[in-house]
Formats: sequence, structure tokens, C-alpha cells
Amino acid sequence: MHLHSTLLALAATTSLTVAVLMPHIPDHFGVFISHNYNNGTKVIESLSDPGLVPIVTHDPTVHTRRAKFGRAAKSALHEKRRTDCWGHRLDSSGVDRSIKGLAEAVGSGKEIRTGPDTTVLMGIIVEAVITYYCISRPNSVGNLDSNDAWHAHNQMNSNCGQYMSGWFGWPGSVEIVGRAREGTEICNAGGPF
Repeated sequence: MHLHSTLLALAATTSLTVAVLMPHIPDHFGVFISHNYNNGTKVIESLSDPGLVPIVTHDPTVHTRRAKFGRAAKSALHEKRRTDCWGHRLDSSGVDRSIKGLAEAVGSGKEIRTGPDTTVLMGIIVEAVITYYCISRPNSVGNLDSNDAWHAHNQMNSNCGQYMSGWFGWPGSVEIVGRAREGTEICNAGGPF
């Protein structure tokens, strides 16, 4: 009985943590950009409708989690892999529509820069699927175009299976493209995912 209570408490804590890390983004936000600061603050702005009020959240436990599970905790094997799969089946329409939306948003090229204490994520959520482009290291720059977005999508399909969660990154780059369930912890400092 004690083990059952412990497992329920752990599950509740995990669910709460994931929900706080990536807040719900309303459908009308469309394509958005999220500036994720090391102090746990997120500023999320709609790129589809710049007139919308940005969403600002703060999670003071982010710094503690990053220190515990950040760059030093990653294995050398994980550093070398550039496609990884999480094994979650995603809504097929959500995957199809979100990759199309991201590819259209970046068009012939979208440059993203991070500051000294930020990571940046550009994404779109459709039917509880987030497809995103992430720069997971501070003081970095990346440029994604529609061909890159589709290439990453096809690599995830080849390695993870169609409509499965995962991410793809280019060797030696701080840039990744991924897809996951809405609410999943993604684009952390030190990354890669």
C-alpha cells in the first residue's frame, strides 16, 4: 500500500512538472516563439498575430533541474546521436498540420538568436502536437528554412516511425527540429532536445 501511494505521488509530481514547463498555448496563437530564460521565466509571443498579448510564465525550479540534469549529466553517447525517439504516438493530423505550419512559417529562412541566458524555441501546436525549431545553447544563432524543416521531419519518420515523437539535429549544430506531445519538456539549456 505504501508503494502504491509513493507511485501515485511521483506520477502526480511528474505530471505537474511537465504541465508547468510548457504552458498551454491557445490555438489562435498559431506559430509562436518562446524565449526561455535561465531563471525559469518564459516569454511566449505569437508570430502569426503580433497583436496578441505575450504569455509570461515563471517556474523557479527550472534552474535547479537544469543544474541537476543539464549538460554534465548527459552521456557521451547522447551527445553524438542526432536523432532520438521518445516512443509516443502522436495525432497524425496534428503532426501533418504542425510540420506544414512550421515549414510555411520559416519559408526561405528564419534566423533565431539566443542571448547569454536564454534558449529559444519557435513552434506551433496543432491537435496537442508541438512541432518546433530550437536553439538550445545560449549565445548561439541558427537559420531554418522549409527544406530543413521537411528534412528533419523525414529523418524522424525514418528513425522513429511516422507520427511518433522525437527530434533531429544536424551534427555539430545547436539547432534541432522536433515533435512531441503538448506539455512535454523541450528545448532546455544544454539540450539537445
